[in-house]
Amino acid sequence: MQQLPADWQTIQEHLQGIPGLDAKALATLKSFYEEGEAKRGIHFFLIQYTAGEVIMAKGTTSDYAAVHIQGRVGVRDIAPPAAPVGRGCWEKPLARRLENAVLRQAATWPKDAPPGRGWFGWLAPLYRRLPGLPLKLIDAAEHWLPAAAAQRVRNHVARALHGRMPPVHRLERELSNPSSAFVAAAGQAAATPRAAITIRDAANNIKPLEDRFMGITGTLWNQPRSATLVADDDPDDGGKPCVMLLIKRKALEEIIKKSPRFYERELAEFVRSTLPSVLARNRLFRDRVFVEDVLDWPRLLAALRDPGAGWPARLGKRLVKALPWLLKEPAERLDFAEKTHIVEHLNGALTRRRLLAAADERATSALDDESRQALQRRDTLNDCEVFRLNRLLLEAAWPGVVASSPRPFPLTGEEFRGFTEAFAAAYHQKFGKPLQPDRLEQKDRKSDKKGVAVFKQGDPADCLFLLLSGMVRVSLDLPGGQSMVNNLEADAYFGESAVLEEGDAMPVRSAAVETLCSTTLLRLDRDVLRSLFAGPYQALGAKLQRERRLLSVRDEHMRAGRLLPPQEPPQALADKLMLTRNLLLIDMDKCTRCDQCVRGCAEAHDGQPRFHRANPKWRFGHWEVAGACLHCLDAPCQQVCPVGAITWLENQAVQIHRDRCIGCQQCARECPFDVIDMYQPTSPLDAPSSRPGIVANKCDLCLTDDYDPPCVACCPYDAAQRVDPVEYFPQLKSWANFAGRQ
Repeated sequence: MQQLPADWQTIQEHLQGIPGLDAKALATLKSFYEEGEAKRGIHFFLIQYTAGEVIMAKGTTSDYAAVHIQGRVGVRDIAPPAAPVGRGCWEKPLARRLENAVLRQAATWPKDAPPGRGWFGWLAPLYRRLPGLPLKLIDAAEHWLPAAAAQRVRNHVARALHGRMPPVHRLERELSNPSSAFVAAAGQAAATPRAAITIRDAANNIKPLEDRFMGITGTLWNQPRSATLVADDDPDDGGKPCVMLLIKRKALEEIIKKSPRFYERELAEFVRSTLPSVLARNRLFRDRVFVEDVLDWPRLLAALRDPGAGWPARLGKRLVKALPWLLKEPAERLDFAEKTHIVEHLNGALTRRRLLAAADERATSALDDESRQALQRRDTLNDCEVFRLNRLLLEAAWPGVVASSPRPFPLTGEEFRGFTEAFAAAYHQKFGKPLQPDRLEQKDRKSDKKGVAVFKQGDPADCLFLLLSGMVRVSLDLPGGQSMVNNLEADAYFGESAVLEEGDAMPVRSAAVETLCSTTLLRLDRDVLRSLFAGPYQALGAKLQRERRLLSVRDEHMRAGRLLPPQEPPQALADKLMLTRNLLLIDMDKCTRCDQCVRGCAEAHDGQPRFHRANPKWRFGHWEVAGACLHCLDAPCQQVCPVGAITWLENQAVQIHRDRCIGCQQCARECPFDVIDMYQPTSPLDAPSSRPGIVANKCDLCLTDDYDPPCVACCPYDAAQRVDPVEYFPQLKSWANFAGRQ
C-alpha cells in the first residue's frame, strides 16, 4: 500500500463524474481538501495497492468510501473467524505465566546480548514439559535469595527457554493486527474470487463514476462491510496496479447532499442488499422461547439435568453449569420468575451456532426437507435462522416438552428482503421519499449536553427505532429526578410501545432517549408497521407483543427486588445481595489462601487480576464473597458513566467496554462494593481513545460459555464457585418470591 501525491485538480477530475455536483459544491469540497492539506490529509487519499492487499474487509466498519480509479478489484466472501479456537488464553495458564516471565526477563537484556543457553540449557526440554518447575524455582529465588542471585536465576531460566517455549494461544496477538486474518484468507482464496471488478465495461469504455463508487452506505451509516474487496493488477490494461480514491465521511456527506439522484440510487441499493442483513441481526426479528411455550416443566428439568448423549447433551451441559441449583428444584415449586430465568438461559443457548454442528441423526431426521437443507449450509445462516433451527432440533430431540410455535416471519434472507422492500414501498407511498437511516452526530464535547435527544418522555410515539450503530441511553423522569434505565448498543430496538398500543389515538413516550455518541437509527413508522403486522407478518407482531409482556413482568420484579430481605445473611449484606446477579463465592472451610484463583484471573487478563480474594467484611458463616463484580441490577456504575461505556449484556452481566472508557473514575467512586479499579492499559484493545494513564477494570465473567472461568477452574480445592445469590441462598430466594407476589 502506498499513498500517492494528489493535488486538487486530480481529485476534481474524478469527482466531476458525479451527477449534480455544480461549481459551488466543488468549491465546498475544495475547502475540505485544503483543510486536509493543512492537517496532512484527512478527507481525500489516493492509494495504490499491491496485488492481494485488502481494501475493505467484510464485517469491519470504516469511515471512508472508495472510488475505483485503476486496476482490478476482487470481491470475495471472506471474514475472520468469529471466535478464537480453543478454550481461550487460560487453556494452559502455567505455560502462559511462564511465557510472560521469560519475555519480561528477555526484555531487560542488552540489545546485543545473544540469547545463549548457558551450562544448563539441557534443562529446557524439562522446563517445557513441566512449566510449574521453573515457576517454582523463580518464586523460591525471589522469596529466599538476594536480589542479585534472584536476577541470575531468572536469567538462567529465560536464556534456557527463550525462543523454545511451547505454543500458547494468545488472543492479543491476533487482535494486534486485525487485517492479518483478512490478508491470509485473501491469499488462500485468491484463485476463487466471487467477482472481479474493472473500471471498463464490455465495450472497453470507462464506466460512469457512480458505478465505480464503493462502500457508500456502509460509510454513511457505520455498517459492517458486506464483502471483502481485494486489490489486483489488471492484465487487460497493461498490468496496472489497483488505485483507489478514498473519501472520508464528511466529504461524502457533502457529495450526497448536492447529488440527490446519485444518493437515491445508493439508497435503493442499501434497501435491496444491506438492510435485510442488518434486520436479521436485530433483536426485534429474532425468535425466542417464552415461558408459556414450555408444555412439560418436569420433563424439561429432567432432560436438562441428565440430557444423555447426542445433540441435547451440549445444551443441557451449558444450562446445568449456568443454573445448577435452580435445576434441582422440583417443577411444582418454581414460580414465574424462576421459570423466566431458566427460559432466558435457554434462549441464550439456542443462539449458538455450535449447537447446530452437534446435531445428532435422531434430531435431524425429524426435520422437514427445507430445514435439513438449511442445516447443511449452517455456516451461511443468519442469526434468525440459527435460532429457528436450534429450536426445531430441540423440539425433535425432546418431543412434547416445548410447543411447536408457528414459523416466524421474516426468517430467511429472501424473506427479509421481501419485508424490507414491502416496508420501503409503504414508507415511500406515505411520505413521498425513500426510506433511509438517520445519523445523529454527537454535539461539541465542550458543551454541557453532549448527546442528541431522540425523543423526550411524553412526546408522541409515532415510530419504533432500530439502533444500527452507536449507543443510546434510556431514562425516566421521576418526581425525585431522572433515573437511568439502560444503555442500548447496536442491533437493539426501542420505542415499541408506539406499535403495541391499541386504538387509533397516538400514544406517548414512557421514557426519554438520547444518544451517547454518533448514532445511526432507522425509523419504522407506526402506521406502516401496524399495516404489515395486520397482513402477512402477524407472527412478528404477536412475538413483539409477547416480548413486551415479558419485559413488563421483569420490570415489576426489579421494582419488587428493592424491598429489604430477611436477616440471614446479615441485613447489611442481604439488602445489597438482593440486587446482584453473580457472586464469586468462596467456601472458607476449603480455601487454603493459596490465591491460585487470583493468579488464574491475572493469567487470563494480561497479568492484571480483575478481583481480590480476601474480603473479610463480606464474610458470613463459612462463606466469603470475593472482591469481584457482583453485576448489580441497578448498576450505579452504569448510571454515572458519562459516555455509556458500561452496559448490560443479554445475560444481565454488567460489562465495561474498555475501548470507550475515558478514565474519569466515576464508576469506581460509585461502586457500592469497591470492586472497580483503575489501571494502566496493557492491551491495544484497552481504551485507545482515553486520556493517557488509566482505564476502568473489573470482573467481566470472562464471557465463558462451556467452561468455568479461570478463577473457578484454577482453584485446586474446589472452594471457589460462581452463583446467583437469590438462587443459592434459600432465605434470599424466599424473600424474592414474597416480594414478587406483593
